[in-house]
Amino acid sequence: MKAKSMHKNSKSMQKVNLFIGAHPDDIELHCAGTILKLIESGERCKAVVATQGELRAGDRAEEQRKSFKALGITGIFFNGKDGGIKQTLETQSVIDNLLATIKPARVFVHCPTDVHLDHQNLSKMILVAHRHKDFDLYYYPPTDTIAPFDANVYVDIGKYVSRKAEVLAMFASQKDRLQERAWREETSFAYCVEKFQLVFKREL
Repeated sequence: MKAKSMHKNSKSMQKVNLFIGAHPDDIELHCAGTILKLIESGERCKAVVATQGELRAGDRAEEQRKSFKALGITGIFFNGKDGGIKQTLETQSVIDNLLATIKPARVFVHCPTDVHLDHQNLSKMILVAHRHKDFDLYYYPPTDTIAPFDANVYVDIGKYVSRKAEVLAMFASQKDRLQERAWREETSFAYCVEKFQLVFKREL
């Protein structure tokens, strides 16, 4: 599936694309180019970050707010505990209510094979929230995984690579870690492509 298939008609362009990450910079690393492309095409994007990333050095919450502004999106913090996201009925209820309020047409989240437990548990709760099948569900690539990532959607972000780099640079406290990851991407064709796995698509 090509990226252009995300922009089928004017009706879908009124819907919200919701990007969900466990920590500051998770969304930007894998989705910033796609967000910029969707916004330029006239679609709306919002973001939810589950924690403020307090286990790592730096004011990651403030860095995330700057990123939201640079991307031109509405973003909120879920106020979870970094390293402590757990799949519980209470947290599931909060997520269900949040999605019911936002009513996204598409949700992008970590894949459940990511070995980071915060990523994994958040992904599983979004999958549970999908039980009503009222949004398209996309996974973005894992930080580290125990299984291959079976991408089936590729978004050409060549036009937005430099802007994505500017956004990632806002996470100054994570500079070394992000540079190492970006280098891995740059050494492959994926540097100008963001890839996703479309898991469920609504029947319209």
